[in-house]
Amino acid sequence: MQKVKNKGFSFIELMVVIAIVGILASIAVPSYSSYLVNARRADGQIGLRNAAQIMERCRTQNFSYEDCNDNAPAVSPDGYYSLEYSITPPNKYTLTATPIAGKSQANDAKCKTLTLDQTGATGSTPSPVDDCW
Repeated sequence: MQKVKNKGFSFIELMVVIAIVGILASIAVPSYSSYLVNARRADGQIGLRNAAQIMERCRTQNFSYEDCNDNAPAVSPDGYYSLEYSITPPNKYTLTATPIAGKSQANDAKCKTLTLDQTGATGSTPSPVDDCW
């Protein structure tokens, strides 16, 4: 009588592999989500800096920031942040980037808003500037 050798995996081996994959996924997914939030925060920063450049170009032409936000974008380049303009005539402005509701960036509890003013000073809420910029 000849013995037949079974080929393949046993149920126990399969369950061990599934458990290992599950453990790795439970570590990797939150880390990746956190990485995405931090990376998308750069979209708000870029949007604010682009808007500041538009404001400064307008001021060199008009000697004031008034009516400079007419040509400025309302959202960041990748569309994760809405941009708001607060102008105090004639020589001050504050730009604010707020995550758009319904987008994944709205879950960024660390940096709800990013701000930039005419002096280049940055700000954020609720975390300190160093954590968000």
